[in-house]
Amino acid sequence: MNAQSPNPPSSRPDVDAPAIEVTYSESDALRRELAEQKDSHLRLAADFENFKKRSRQESESRAVAQKELFIVELLPVIDNLERALTAGASKDAAVAAGFCWTWQGRGTRSAPPTFPNQ
Repeated sequence: MNAQSPNPPSSRPDVDAPAIEVTYSESDALRRELAEQKDSHLRLAADFENFKKRSRQESESRAVAQKELFIVELLPVIDNLERALTAGASKDAAVAAGFCWTWQGRGTRSAPPTFPNQ
């Protein structure tokens, strides 16, 4: 029994050697394209993760800035209410006065609402 086939691949008449070369080069080209696509996909995924992190950080910094702005705007209100209370006015009148001072201090054009017993 002969260990070799009667027609080795290089000597088989039905197989064209240039066709095999073309198939190998096509296969290599497809593998390179697949590697490029994988690399592109990984880079895109990393860019998206960076975008999410950056967006989260920007959102958190915006929230901190808004809280700081709210506190800064709230301090004069508290000060006005404390002044009205220390001036000896009743609590209702103090709240109304503090509200009016705050209303005017914010640059509101319309007149503040009226309060009973003022």
